[in-house]
Amino acid sequence: MKELLNTCAKIERAVSDLYFQFGQLYAEAPQLSELWQKTAREELNHEQQFLMASRLYSSQLTPDASVSVERLHKILDAVRGVHDKVLQAPPSPEQALKLSISLEEQLVETHLKAVLCFDDHSINRLFKAMMAADHEHVAALQKYLATGEITEPA
Repeated sequence: MKELLNTCAKIERAVSDLYFQFGQLYAEAPQLSELWQKTAREELNHEQQFLMASRLYSSQLTPDASVSVERLHKILDAVRGVHDKVLQAPPSPEQALKLSISLEEQLVETHLKAVLCFDDHSINRLFKAMMAADHEHVAALQKYLATGEITEPA
């Protein structure tokens, strides 16, 4: 269980690194750059939440059978591969937004499948909040793609 949670943390870090890269690539568009930076910081927060759960609760958790460390490693490798490609050939802002929307949707699905069985309801709420944040990321990225405007959380 500890490895599963730590791999989830690594995925969040890799996504954050990608978004920070996008923030630098599109610095000439301040609103878009700030959207990437904000989303990257939130992914770092998710990383810390997974690490905290790993340290404090890994011995008390039972993973959903649909999630394996191998599957998570494939996701991590895919995110790192995308980042490598971005470094070699940066996508257009529109392509980067579409890529990130797809990535966030996959993270929502992965978090949903990785819902762990906690006896502690506060930890359950923590991971549900991460999924809600991923949904907000999708909405903000989609709105910017459609309108060029930032969506503020409700």
